[in-house]
Amino acid sequence: MSRLPTPIDPAAGPVAEFAAALRRLQDAAGARTRSVGEIGARTGIPRSTLYAALRGDRLPRREVVAALAREWGGDEARWLAKRAEIEQALTMVPVQPPVSGHAVTFTRDVLALWHENSTRREYRRGDTLAVEGDPGTTVQLVDRGFVKISKTGSGLTVTHGFRGPGTLVGETAAMASLRSSTTATAVTEVAASVLTSSRFLDLVAANRALASQVMRALAVHVLAQEDGRHSAAAKTGKDRLLEILRDLADNWGQPADDGSILIPIPLTQQDLAHMADLSLSSTARALAEFRQRGLVKTGYHHLRMLPVPHGGTGADE
Repeated sequence: MSRLPTPIDPAAGPVAEFAAALRRLQDAAGARTRSVGEIGARTGIPRSTLYAALRGDRLPRREVVAALAREWGGDEARWLAKRAEIEQALTMVPVQPPVSGHAVTFTRDVLALWHENSTRREYRRGDTLAVEGDPGTTVQLVDRGFVKISKTGSGLTVTHGFRGPGTLVGETAAMASLRSSTTATAVTEVAASVLTSSRFLDLVAANRALASQVMRALAVHVLAQEDGRHSAAAKTGKDRLLEILRDLADNWGQPADDGSILIPIPLTQQDLAHMADLSLSSTARALAEFRQRGLVKTGYHHLRMLPVPHGGTGADE
């Protein structure tokens, strides 16, 4: 029986655990069970799509789950119900940041107002929500998933940061009636609630709570940019990188029972190098040092911040 070489860390989240459970179902079916290739031939579902369901990169479609459960002797209805539970959990928008960060989220009444007036849009990993230089025609509330914000200059595309559940994409261009100054790219599957810029401005003008929270979001982004410039001038590259990781953990982290904080964003070393203004080799060396010092633990497409050792801050002495 074929087996994907990439290991799954079930603690990486519910989608990874779902994929691990599908693998266990395949194993339990025994040596004579149909292979992924055979299932693809029988159902017409591409093999790449079936393999993706077993990697845990994203929540598989209903028909994919049904086919795998049916072919491997599982209870199709139970597997579809489990998938629905995970989808519902992933779609929920947090009212407050997961840990203690400064990422802006919105109150329940403002979220209800937004969702009543918006349309829902789904993005696959790699899709763009906004493109640098294009007219800012929409403002999007990220309901699920993560978006990378980048900017191109001198032929290079540089990562500026990430937006996650409960934050906006495109609000600055809409408020200033300007073209998009950055590109927003989905780095996971993303669900967003979309308003046209004109409808967004009408709602902001008519609703004081929405206006206040949008202005806070704009202020936080400006302050984050100023903090980044100050850090670049006043701190070493390793300190900047560690601060960025801690900010990501504070804003989007998922606490684990062992005290670590999972950063659920699929970060690349190139992303971190851009954000910390470091070379790729310096970033790799810094991450290796952080691992050795017990500050972080890295794995396939995920990174965990570990509890600071007793009696230390984790900063360079």
